[in-house]
Amino acid sequence: KLMAEERKKVGGGGGALLPLGDSVRRLVLRVEYDGRLFAGSQKQVDARTVQEELEAGFKRLTGEECTAGSSSRTDAGVHALDNVFLIKTKVDAPLAAIVAGLNTRLPEDLVVARAAWAGEGFDPRKSASGKVYRYAIVTGVRQPMQQGRVWHIGKPLDIGAMKAAATFFQGTHNFAAFSAAEDRNPSCTIAAVDVNFRPFPGNEARAGIEVIVRGNRFLYRMVRIIVGTLVEIGMGTREVSAVQAALQDGAKRQLAG
Repeated sequence: KLMAEERKKVGGGGGALLPLGDSVRRLVLRVEYDGRLFAGSQKQVDARTVQEELEAGFKRLTGEECTAGSSSRTDAGVHALDNVFLIKTKVDAPLAAIVAGLNTRLPEDLVVARAAWAGEGFDPRKSASGKVYRYAIVTGVRQPMQQGRVWHIGKPLDIGAMKAAATFFQGTHNFAAFSAAEDRNPSCTIAAVDVNFRPFPGNEARAGIEVIVRGNRFLYRMVRIIVGTLVEIGMGTREVSAVQAALQDGAKRQLAG
């Protein structure tokens, strides 16, 4: 344990450090962040990441070195409403105090929404029941207030064709053609890919489309490629049947969008 003066120094100007007990427990953090200024969620060399900020903030709160493992790795620029992180810690304080104290030591684009104690067998990745990604697409006039949170295409899309193509993703398939890198296990199970009309209140010309992808796991940039493929189908530059061809074993990357 750090001596009192050492712990005070580590804590910086954020107030007194939280007390530590004798036993190690598993702390689950439900995290939300704006991904625009992050290089991703997982720690990288010489890059700002969510994991790095969480670990640094936790050290300022408790004086402990820690590793924050997550349920899902997100790429640069990807936002999260509920990414689950796990930290093994000796901190001995109420959950409300941990959340409040940690949030005062985190940057404005990252927040811990809530926390809980988990049992010994909990693993944020293996225990996850599923993952959900949402893509917002603007097909009409630009929306400056949504900059960095929507994909502005600015032209109509055939939502019927996109819906038809989306049904082929459901089930367990070889998604090698939908990955930006080789993976030893390209098999993923997709529960659903929903393509929905996204209204803009009071101005139909600024409406768009939302694509929601639910699955058990995703390959590197897989969701981006799925959405890109559906957009090309909506534009008419790719056939609906292209999804079926790209999901065949041994399919090449260029068969997807």
